[in-house]
Amino acid sequence: MVEFNNIWLSSIDHLNTFIELTKSKDKKLIKKSYISKVRIMFDQVPVVFYSKGNLSINEHEIIFTSLQPKRGLLKEYINLNNDLHIKIEFDQIEEITRYRHSSPFIEYYNTGWIQIKYIKNTISEDILISQGGYGPSMKKIKEGTDEIYNELKSNTL
Repeated sequence: MVEFNNIWLSSIDHLNTFIELTKSKDKKLIKKSYISKVRIMFDQVPVVFYSKGNLSINEHEIIFTSLQPKRGLLKEYINLNNDLHIKIEFDQIEEITRYRHSSPFIEYYNTGWIQIKYIKNTISEDILISQGGYGPSMKKIKEGTDEIYNELKSNTL
């Protein structure tokens, strides 16, 4: 079993909403929206993920377990899904590909996600996974996400 920490979970719909809100810069709209965001002092900023946690990959399945992010004196996450536990067996996965949003807010911060398309209760669903990080650590986010992608692909071949 291989484990990864500080993993972001998202979806294409979530990213679209994130980009729409971020481009609008309407602070009242952002504050009223139910999108996940981080409160830094008195400001609320949308984030690209809706859950943050740990990912385990074994020979039969992927398991994501969300964690409650630590609340800081000047920083707090709002509207994150902190009680997710997703188990996807490899035989339920249709496809594992890479995903980058076609019109990001800022290209430098355009996370290269892993897109997992799978069957759940006969409905096709997909999730996006990325190594977590922030700001100037985009190189580490990319390298971590590449490592996860390579591990997933080696287990599903």
